[in-house]
Amino acid sequence: MRANGFWIAFVVLAAACAPGCLVIDHEDPGCIGDCDPGIGDIAFYWNFELESGELTDSCTRADVARVDIEVFDSYGDSEFAVYDTPCEGQGAILTDFLAGRYHLELVAHCRNGIISHEGWYDLRVDLGENDYGTLTLDYLRSCY
Repeated sequence: MRANGFWIAFVVLAAACAPGCLVIDHEDPGCIGDCDPGIGDIAFYWNFELESGELTDSCTRADVARVDIEVFDSYGDSEFAVYDTPCEGQGAILTDFLAGRYHLELVAHCRNGIISHEGWYDLRVDLGENDYGTLTLDYLRSCY
């Protein structure tokens, strides 16, 4: 009987510390049922679809001046947002996300403010760096 009690406690503890667990007490990580789900980063490059269907990673060639980046949790609540970021690089690294599922939205704006490209991506963030490779923003309309 004592052995069965051990296995039941082990299964309950293992289930409590599985991804997506409820962290009960941040101050005392030794509490039963408490666990650290881990912190992860979201890394990606971007491509822009052109009107012709061709892809480019060049902001200038796609006529993109600024990019909005927003990350939503699995309930649809905004977890991170940065708007009006100059489109100077070819991607981004977003840091310090709890392990779990997220939705990433990228919106590209022309110099005149028109939204020209957009993309939604479902992501699973695990402990450490999560590299999602190249994400393509779909062409919506011309800047003119």
